[in-house]
Amino acid sequence: MFRKLLPRKDIFFTYMETSAAMVVQILDAYRELVMDPSNSKERVERVSQLENDADEHLHKLLLDLERTFITPLDRNEISTISRRLDDIIDLIEGAAQRLYYYELSESPPPLLQLVEILTELAGIVQKAIGGLANLKRADELRGYLVEIHTLENKADGILRPAIGELFRKYTDARDIIKWKEVYEHLEEATDRCEDVADQIENILLEYA
Repeated sequence: MFRKLLPRKDIFFTYMETSAAMVVQILDAYRELVMDPSNSKERVERVSQLENDADEHLHKLLLDLERTFITPLDRNEISTISRRLDDIIDLIEGAAQRLYYYELSESPPPLLQLVEILTELAGIVQKAIGGLANLKRADELRGYLVEIHTLENKADGILRPAIGELFRKYTDARDIIKWKEVYEHLEEATDRCEDVADQIENILLEYA
């Protein structure tokens, strides 16, 4: 019982780092789907399996968080960051499912641009999460946060004209809706990356 009262520093940082690594993994798998739609069924199944693995990981994290009395960071901060990382994974899986079930075999420029931004964001988020265990390097961590905000703004700038282009390109409203859903899932994933950055900024204000 006494051991449960002690701070379990390593385990929760490891949990969050693993969640961030899972974001990178699922984006790599999604990028493969977008770049090469052949064997799309197998590629989408791979994305869905990664999403299931992430859900199980989040469940274990939250269960451990509930059972631990003293944590290295505020438990709400750990929970929020972990849930937002899981949201990113859910959104990517949703985008993959829509590409497959809507039979969208094209890779238009806005799709490729959003995927590249998200891939870059995932790598930076992973670095930022890895920096939480050593807040003495706060300046380096803040640099990552600036990069995240910059890339999220870039994604916003891609989405708006991309939606406009859909109305110019397609006459069937169903095609517009299909692509709009894919784009919005990806853009929302960039928003969740920014949410993670905002939460890390709060941690820096409190602890660094």
